[in-house]
Amino acid sequence: MQYKTRTFLATASLCLGLLAVSSPAGAALFDRGGGLLYDSVLNITWLQDANYAKTSGYSVDGKMEWSNGKTWAESLVYHDTVRGVDWSDWRLAQNSPVNGTSFVDEPSFVDGSTDRPTCTTSIWD
Repeated sequence: MQYKTRTFLATASLCLGLLAVSSPAGAALFDRGGGLLYDSVLNITWLQDANYAKTSGYSVDGKMEWSNGKTWAESLVYHDTVRGVDWSDWRLAQNSPVNGTSFVDEPSFVDGSTDRPTCTTSIWD
C-alpha cells in the first residue's frame, strides 16, 4: 500500500511539474474600458477595435499601404471615454526578420521560413 501511495504521489508531482513547464506563455490582456486593451507582457495598450481605421471613417475598407497606415497611426487621436483623455502617442507595431538579420522577401507557404508568406486568401476577405 505504501509503495502505491509513493508511486501515485511521484506520478502526480511529475504531471503537475510538466503541466507547469508546458503551459503556454502569453500576454495577459486587460480590458481598460473605453475601447482599450492593456498587454501586460509588452507593456503597451492596444485599440480594442482592430479595424479602427474603417470604424473611424479614415479608410473605406480599413486596408492601407504601410506608409498610409504609419501616417494614420501617427496622426490618430483617440478619445478615452472612461478617463476623459485624448491619446495621441500611437504607432504601428514593429517586427524583426525571421532569420534575425535581414528580411527575406521571397514568397513561401505560410511556414515561417520567409518574411513574406504567400497566402491563398486575404485576412481581410
